[in-house]
Amino acid sequence: MATNSINFFFAIGRFLCLTPPYDEAKACNGFYNIVCVILNIIFTLLSIAFRDYYHNYYYKATLYVLIDANLLLFSCYAPLSVAFWNKTQWGKLITNIKTIISLSENPSKITFFAKFYIFRLFLEIVILIVVYYFWLNFLGWSYYIRQYSIQYVQYYLVYAYNMFVSFILYVIYTQYKSLNNTLVTVTNNHPNCLKTISTSLNKIEQNIYFLKDTVDIFNEVFGWATAMGIVHTILYMLNNLDFIFMASADFPQSLAKRIVADVVLVLLTTVGTFIVIMWCDLISGETEAMLNKSYVLQRNCKNFLEQDRLEQFVKIVTRNFPKFSAARFFTIDRSTILNVLNTVTTFFIIIIQFRISSTSAKC
Repeated sequence: MATNSINFFFAIGRFLCLTPPYDEAKACNGFYNIVCVILNIIFTLLSIAFRDYYHNYYYKATLYVLIDANLLLFSCYAPLSVAFWNKTQWGKLITNIKTIISLSENPSKITFFAKFYIFRLFLEIVILIVVYYFWLNFLGWSYYIRQYSIQYVQYYLVYAYNMFVSFILYVIYTQYKSLNNTLVTVTNNHPNCLKTISTSLNKIEQNIYFLKDTVDIFNEVFGWATAMGIVHTILYMLNNLDFIFMASADFPQSLAKRIVADVVLVLLTTVGTFIVIMWCDLISGETEAMLNKSYVLQRNCKNFLEQDRLEQFVKIVTRNFPKFSAARFFTIDRSTILNVLNTVTTFFIIIIQFRISSTSAKC
């Protein structure tokens, strides 16, 4: 049952050109990904050709150009990465994920998360369609279809990509959590048995090596796309916050509905990105908890042999501490959320000043 749910989840990812198939027997068709990328480029260029980039507000034009460029880069990089650049790494990652699931103490929970993310994939496409339909009626079908249709496809690709990343992070997290629980159980049940503790520590160490390799592969596969996703979150929040708080005064028609539509898309963008960041931090937190438990055991241990064994274990865990990075530009942990919010706040203040100065110049 778990395999069926995960197979279907990754089948959706394959259709969207965001992941390879979960079943290794089914090869990833590079031609399909290339066709999707070419169509995406063509429709994006056509959309830009029809676009009005707020000629009266140059900061808005800059934001739009950056958003379009980042979305186009993401929606080209992700499919080509799956089919070509990271094809080998994807194969290793899928194999490791299967191994973790086979070792899981609670595979039904992983199944639940796979089903939950499948539900979210369909829910968020419904939400996007509703928001898109609202703007079609508000701004006009001919105007909006030509200028913004491809953007909604690209938005959905970002949302879906975050879900696949979150699911893989959750699977990795379950194994770190299991190792932490194993360490606690063994040391509580056999506090004075060096042989039992040493055997258990050996097993935990082997798993730590395996998980560190998995995290390194994860960074290779998702690093650049994650960086683009975080950049998109910052740019999109800036753009839509300006609409919500400032541009609403320029167009008072259907104000409440327009604010709701903008807020919904901001939430879809930020929540997906922040969940990815939090899973990265939770994995690091489990490893820190393992280290803290080892330090306590080391301090309370009376046997010198046990102390030496625990010291060796601590060194191994420290050297193989999981670190997540966005293409090595910055480390991903909970402070990343604060950095994103701080960046958005700083630039939003600058945008307000630009808008005020532009309004004053017109007067």
